[in-house]
Amino acid sequence: SCMACGMSDQGFEQHCFKGKTLTYCGAYPEGMGHDDCVGTHTNGGYSTDITVHQRFVFKVPDGMPLEVAGPLCCAGITTYAPLARHVMGKKDQHVGVVGFGGLGMMAV
Repeated sequence: SCMACGMSDQGFEQHCFKGKTLTYCGAYPEGMGHDDCVGTHTNGGYSTDITVHQRFVFKVPDGMPLEVAGPLCCAGITTYAPLARHVMGKKDQHVGVVGFGGLGMMAV
């Protein structure tokens, strides 16, 4: 994200007005600082390496197996983000979880 527009300032970088670089199946946009990368394809987790701003990175704690960290980074944040945004900290909120597959298991 540009880290400067209103959406980026509010933590909604995926809706950045200026341009964003998607982790998977994206193309590096113009005007984001690395002109030699413009138009290159992103391969996300299938890449051999990746360079991102520290704002979008967190350290997997020492001792946490990667097979545990992976689902937390994907299904975990997929379920946590809307719960944190719409439910957490509000009084008298109830959440229903339909299904106990990957996302349902993380929500519970």
